[in-house]
Amino acid sequence: MRLQCSNENKRWLDLVHFGMADQMMKAYGKRVKTNPQAYYFPAGKGPTPASYTNIRLLFPTPASEVEFNSYF
Repeated sequence: MRLQCSNENKRWLDLVHFGMADQMMKAYGKRVKTNPQAYYFPAGKGPTPASYTNIRLLFPTPASEVEFNSYF
């Protein structure tokens, strides 16, 4: 199977394009919580709690588009 990625060498943009970003980000967090010893953390530090929300899937509207369409 041959697959053309939309943004070559831009993993995050590819995940967003194919609708896989939400699934991949949540899976990574589960792996760290399950086995934190498998990851390197500086002395006295551990995995920091972080939440992932799908708001990061939205891209901002360019200012030039807002200026062009005053009813936006």
